[in-house]
Amino acid sequence: MGASAWEDRTSFVQALGLEAWRDGEDTHGALPLDDAVAGAASGRPLTGLAAVLADVVLSNSPEGLYGPTVDLHLQLLGPLPRHGRLHAVGRPIKVGRRLVVAEARLDVDGAPCGRAVGTFLHQHVSPVPLEGLFPVRASRPPRPPSFEAVLAATHPDAASTRVVAAAPLRNGEGGTVQGGIQAIIAELAAGWALGSDEADAGGWVPDDLDVRYLGVVREGPVLATAEVVARDGDRGLVHVRLHDEADGGLVAFVALRCERGV
Repeated sequence: MGASAWEDRTSFVQALGLEAWRDGEDTHGALPLDDAVAGAASGRPLTGLAAVLADVVLSNSPEGLYGPTVDLHLQLLGPLPRHGRLHAVGRPIKVGRRLVVAEARLDVDGAPCGRAVGTFLHQHVSPVPLEGLFPVRASRPPRPPSFEAVLAATHPDAASTRVVAAAPLRNGEGGTVQGGIQAIIAELAAGWALGSDEADAGGWVPDDLDVRYLGVVREGPVLATAEVVARDGDRGLVHVRLHDEADGGLVAFVALRCERGV
């Protein structure tokens, strides 16, 4: 099922089965890890899914909604397990007049697996009922067999990855492409650049992903251009630039540390 089949349906984030709730000063989020969220080459869950989860948790504090996202840094102990329940709990570290910095701790089935730190503009909006944004299990939409297929990425050349900015990838109708989705696009671009010249390369999985948001994707498609900065055997460092192809604007710069064949 490609992205075009989802244009008139619910959002990518909601279809993930993401849950979110508040508990005192903390905001929690969780989503299931299974074959549907695995990368086609690695068979492992896409690391960018943790960025999607962290972005939701960190921007939805009990006192209100922060945003847009300025930067998001995700660090994992290693690749996400193929199955389980990815959970994040976060709270603000510092709330300033212009910026908010927040941290989330991540675990899978209770075992710690990483952390995320995000910076947001302090454009305070009253708290949003998370139950309305992320429906309970009984009212969730059906999950596609492959979320990577929903993205429908193409590769114009050995360094480029292109994704149409379809409705399911946006922040609501007519909105910009969700920040966590941009992280996933960068992940796909890094893997393509590292492995496209090797028939037996296997999958590349990032365990450190640092996104600097510099603009917004208003029209798309999103064009990601990857540069392999360094490579040593099964480890690689990649820089990815994301542009809105409609106007050529640079919308994000992403640094990734990846491992092959995990």
